[in-house]
Amino acid sequence: MGLLDGVRIGWFCVGWKPISGGAELAHHHLAQRMAQEGANLTVYTMAPKYQGDSEISDYEVIRFSEDYTGTKPIDQNYWDYWSDKASKPFARLQNLIDAVTQEKFDVFIIYNYTDTLGWHLKGMDSFKDTLLVSTIWDPDGKRFEPWSNWTWSIPADLEVLGSKYVANLIKDQVGHLRPVIDLPPLKVETKADYVWDSEEWESRPYDFCFMNPIPHKGVTLVAQLIGRMPDHKFLIKRGNYQDQSLIDKLDQWYPNVTVAGWYDHMDDFYRQSKCLLYPSIQEGFGMPPLEAAANGCLVFANDHPIIRDATPEGPVFIKGYPELSYQNFWLWSYQSSDRVNADIINAADVWESVIEETLWDPELCYQKIQEGLAYYPTHLQRVEDAFDRFCQYLRRDTHE
Repeated sequence: MGLLDGVRIGWFCVGWKPISGGAELAHHHLAQRMAQEGANLTVYTMAPKYQGDSEISDYEVIRFSEDYTGTKPIDQNYWDYWSDKASKPFARLQNLIDAVTQEKFDVFIIYNYTDTLGWHLKGMDSFKDTLLVSTIWDPDGKRFEPWSNWTWSIPADLEVLGSKYVANLIKDQVGHLRPVIDLPPLKVETKADYVWDSEEWESRPYDFCFMNPIPHKGVTLVAQLIGRMPDHKFLIKRGNYQDQSLIDKLDQWYPNVTVAGWYDHMDDFYRQSKCLLYPSIQEGFGMPPLEAAANGCLVFANDHPIIRDATPEGPVFIKGYPELSYQNFWLWSYQSSDRVNADIINAADVWESVIEETLWDPELCYQKIQEGLAYYPTHLQRVEDAFDRFCQYLRRDTHE
């Protein structure tokens, strides 16, 4: 018997597969697991699929956009096409209401748009007995308040966050209104079969790897490090959403940069490099440090509380950005370009110093790598415990 046998669940998310950012992948994997546990699940989304793509078979997906006619994996043209569809809130709202008016759900999940859609759904007779769940990954870029200040007004019966750190912040503000829980991504992109071998690690062809080169993941800081460390080799992997144009410039400007191609499995990417650079400033959970550590990488990560909460053991944490960036990325990034660029240059000074000092100490390197490898089973148990707790909330008998 599954944990969610017979539970009828609807889920609205503007972005869904084939979009594969951290939030979209985490939600797809969660939907798969819920279906495996017996839930009758339907996802509603604005994200088009590519013509000729096979449909997702684990659960039903209803798309409010025509198929995209391009042939590449996620590229800027697809991103623009999807963004145009997703930027029309009234059309989005009407599409969803038309689709669910005659449906009956035990649970309805909304990703990031609970304040707009939730009040409409709560006013519908067919939703009066439905448990409304809000899932939040990254904060809305139009809001300047800290996360803990802006969810109090949403009409959710349950709030779910990817990060335990953020869940605890919000719980302090709205815990008297509704339950607030964390649910980390269920699937880690690693086979977890790596066995430490110092000779193998030393023979890896690249010194550093970095992925998804977009501003809030720290690409401008990495560009600084590439120029300052010409004797080190960097492997950079494209992301699968947002503008990736800077990666082509890095490849042209610096002879110590290699742009990674397609990898069938992320393990093959991580195991090409001794170290992962993860200077990300804005996070929903922060999965790459966990994945890289499970593959024997020495991880250098921004000392962001969300990243530290996700992988507390193993990474070398570096606090180089100004304090404002940790409190609110959007508020910091919307300052003048001169101010932001100066902050990044200062941060690069700190990162370069810490990296060089660490690499000069082989015992410290091996110690941090071993800590990262040892933490992975702890994370898996944490995920299972969180998923069990989530399912308990979704079962109607726990709320009656």
